[in-house]
Amino acid sequence: NTCIACNQACLDHAFLEKDVSCVVNPRAVRELDYPVDKRDSKRVVVIGSGPAGLEAARAAAEIGHKVILIEKDSEIGGQLIMAAKIPGKFEFLETIRYYKNELKDLNVDIRLNTECTLDLLKELNSDAIIFATGVKPREVNIDGLEKVHHVTYSDFLKGKNKVGEKVVIIGGGGIAVDIAHLLTAHGEDLESYFKRYKIDTYNKIGIEKQSSSKDITIFKRSGKVGAGLGQTTFWALKQELENTGVKFITGLKYKEVKESNLVYEDNKSGELNSTVVDTIILCAGQESENKLAEECKNVMPDKKVIVVGGAKNSSGIDAKRAFQEGLDAAYSI
Repeated sequence: NTCIACNQACLDHAFLEKDVSCVVNPRAVRELDYPVDKRDSKRVVVIGSGPAGLEAARAAAEIGHKVILIEKDSEIGGQLIMAAKIPGKFEFLETIRYYKNELKDLNVDIRLNTECTLDLLKELNSDAIIFATGVKPREVNIDGLEKVHHVTYSDFLKGKNKVGEKVVIIGGGGIAVDIAHLLTAHGEDLESYFKRYKIDTYNKIGIEKQSSSKDITIFKRSGKVGAGLGQTTFWALKQELENTGVKFITGLKYKEVKESNLVYEDNKSGELNSTVVDTIILCAGQESENKLAEECKNVMPDKKVIVVGGAKNSSGIDAKRAFQEGLDAAYSI
């Protein structure tokens, strides 16, 4: 299982004097809490193959359970596939590679292109069902939004929509920051990278600013942009965005979209301001995809039903929590 260089559960925890572990290996440093001794074999169905579902399936199979993993898309990975498109996060593809090999070695029955239904769950007749069905982008209600080209972060990352030159990103969390990073990224060779950061033969002080081909503004209603991101990485990313001209506007209320302008009210002054926009990317949080889980609890009360990851808590997409909850779900069976 390859390090993805995220720092989230190792260095970030160390600086905060928390127990150190690993995002993609939540057993790290706590191996005695999760022994791999075989248990009485149960039939386990895992729905969804994002980080929570992958770890739940892997861990359950490792301790002796017979596991079926159901995925509606044509490949496993879930949010990891989208995350891997962000500059500097391509290592998530290695995480997917690891799980593909592990699940194969552990004889997990992977069913791709399969929409899970209550009828299918009844047919499979498992002892436990783990719902790792993830999240969907939260809808944003702004008067006149339909008058301008707008797209959710997930559709944008899936390549379903192009964006214009004047881009507004609604929401200032980790996804919004990642989207801005992707939009401003420069494809460059090693020599150009060294030059920009004044490395080796380039002895001037400071980072060379790089202009972006797009005019990008991140809007956040309250709080700081990227407030929940790790302190060992966000400072560098924020500097990178500022150097490419990304603007940050916080403390506001959205009023309307009018004649290709996003109109907003400043919370402190009460003044109305506007910014010209031709594309709005919506990164204003997520909603849990847990309808099937709730139906299952009502219709099949005799089954052990566990909900993990974004399906359990949609407040931010947190890979660390997702992998951990997947592991805990497997060990609760």
